[in-house]
Amino acid sequence: MGAEIEANNKRYAEEQDSVTKAVEDSYLKVKSDKSFLFHVLQVRLSRLRDLASTQLEALEAFLRSDRRLSVLYC
Repeated sequence: MGAEIEANNKRYAEEQDSVTKAVEDSYLKVKSDKSFLFHVLQVRLSRLRDLASTQLEALEAFLRSDRRLSVLYC
């Protein structure tokens, strides 16, 4: 996705003087949508990283407390 955004930015910069208002509006809308999506993905990744360690610790504690599986953690 990052390479696609960079390619579109480069193409727009090269053609900026000759684009119509409709093309410019379309480009800006697509850019805004992609930027928003990228931000959402960054937030979700950050949240996942924060929650993953907690969830892993909880799973490990559960497995250690199960008498059938506790032999794996001796």
